[in-house]
Amino acid sequence: MTCRRPYLLFALVLSLFLIPGFAIAATGPLDLTASGAGYAALIIFTLAYILVMMEEKLHLRKSKPVLVAAGVIWAIAGWVYVQADMVGIPEEAFKITLLEFAELMLFLLVAMTYINALEERRFI
Repeated sequence: MTCRRPYLLFALVLSLFLIPGFAIAATGPLDLTASGAGYAALIIFTLAYILVMMEEKLHLRKSKPVLVAAGVIWAIAGWVYVQADMVGIPEEAFKITLLEFAELMLFLLVAMTYINALEERRFI
């Protein structure tokens, strides 16, 4: 029997990563929530989430569909803003989101290194 809680945790973490980027992009003059680009982003996100849930059957790592979906969604948002001659808004949102990802990645790298060092010395 498989535990369904990791999927809930994964969905929560994923939503926390994606919300800041779109919250910043949504503060600009364009409202993409009721547009074709917004609906396309929702469809792509749903397909990626379905692939994540089918990880064991497809033998596909969770990170692959999520990273591809995130890249495609960012490309759609960027394309819409470029078409509206507002290049600065998604660029700034992407920089902020990338910085948040980098900070989290570095924190996790240091934390994992510290835990591994403690385990190696049989401290824990």
